[in-house]
Amino acid sequence: MSVSVLDKPIPHSSLNEPPEADVKAKTSAFAGKGQANGGIRFDPRENNPGRVLEHKQPGTHAHAEDTRKSLLSQEGANKYFAGQNAAPQGALNQLRHWFGGHRPPKPIPCRPDPCYSKPPTPCKPDPCSSKPPEPCKPDPCYSKPPTSGKPDPWYSKRSNEQLGQQLLGNFNAFKDPNAPQYITTKSLKAMAGRPLTGNAASDQNIRLARELARRPELVKAMDRNSITGGLDGLIDRQKIGMIIQSDNPYKYLDDQQLAGEMLKKFDGLQDAHAPGHIKIERLKTLAGWPLTGNPAWDGLIHVAREVSKRSDLLRKMDNLASQDSDGWIRKQALRLLSH
Repeated sequence: MSVSVLDKPIPHSSLNEPPEADVKAKTSAFAGKGQANGGIRFDPRENNPGRVLEHKQPGTHAHAEDTRKSLLSQEGANKYFAGQNAAPQGALNQLRHWFGGHRPPKPIPCRPDPCYSKPPTPCKPDPCSSKPPEPCKPDPCYSKPPTSGKPDPWYSKRSNEQLGQQLLGNFNAFKDPNAPQYITTKSLKAMAGRPLTGNAASDQNIRLARELARRPELVKAMDRNSITGGLDGLIDRQKIGMIIQSDNPYKYLDDQQLAGEMLKKFDGLQDAHAPGHIKIERLKTLAGWPLTGNPAWDGLIHVAREVSKRSDLLRKMDNLASQDSDGWIRKQALRLLSH
């Protein structure tokens, strides 16, 4: 019985894969070109020739198989996803630590009052050293007196008349122990130099004194003698009351500033029969006139009233650049007094 050619087995290597020697040669060629360590290779163990992607790290398939098996259980899945979320959460915590989690605390103010505090304690010399003591570092809690500090948020917004009224109402708290009938400029300065105590009544007086120290023109106006216009450092209730009730816009000017205002209004004040001169008798008469409602005339009346209350200043104007006590004020005298 003859056997058909179709019943004979077909050689495996003749149709489906190249000879074993050719496979090895091609594999070696690719390895020589740097492809054997993580790229494309021909595997002779496979039935079908083709390109197979190979992972660079060894044991990848085994690791993937273990991961697949662990995910089959709910407990393994929970552990897997918890591990996946831990990395970004840890990175987020690290970013918070770097940029926002631990910011340095804001500095605490040394004292509740930003304008003034007690001066620092002076450094004591070292008894064990013959060298002179080194200069002390400035106390961060100390600032200059309130005249150069920040304005008080409440008292800085009050008018001179309101401050004068408050001073008059608390007159006894500001009195000088050596002159019980007066508030002196010395006792005002001492009150302004006190630290705040936390007591509302005491702190109001201290803050008032500090604001008065920032307004020397107000203190001088209350200090000014009502007849001579001189400054004697004594403030009584009558002086404070006169300043509060006065409506004269020039009451806070010193002598130099008042002479400058007279120079500005010289044409309205000079005598019609003696140009370049102001007659003191006419100036006092003008001071007795009532206000008219006309700004130009009322300005002349206010200046005349304020100058007439300062006999010492009138005497200087009378005797400067002219014959003494002649009753006339020359324009040249006002120029000298206003500069």
